[in-house]
Amino acid sequence: MVRNTKFNSKLDSIYSLTDNNKRVFFRSVISTDTITFSAIDQRILDHWVEEMGYSFPSGHSFNAFLLAGIIAFGIYQNTSKRIRWLCMIPLVWASLVALSRVAVGAHSALDVSVGSAMGLILAYSLMSFRFTRELIIPKKSIT
Repeated sequence: MVRNTKFNSKLDSIYSLTDNNKRVFFRSVISTDTITFSAIDQRILDHWVEEMGYSFPSGHSFNAFLLAGIIAFGIYQNTSKRIRWLCMIPLVWASLVALSRVAVGAHSALDVSVGSAMGLILAYSLMSFRFTRELIIPKKSIT
């Protein structure tokens, strides 16, 4: 495989480009690589170029907060009051994931805020049902 240094140098700094330059970049990548993109419908390719690689809401933030919310709930329910503060660790991790998405320019603050809120809401919803709660936090057996 031949490494295209012009392509890779632009790809490394894609998030520092203006919106119009991102569209030009994506369009040039799609039009010059006829093998990779040949089986994809032109409407989808046009959509990719128009969206420029952004997505709303942030999937990384959504997944991080969904996982962190479930883990935090499990820690909170299964530990003594003295060490329940440990449930904050997954939430801090998820916050760092969300902040990193803004820091690299992949998402706006709104993207990660909505993704984070959706993840927490789904985690809370899942933990509200007895069935899913018991899958994650098994009942303590009395012996």
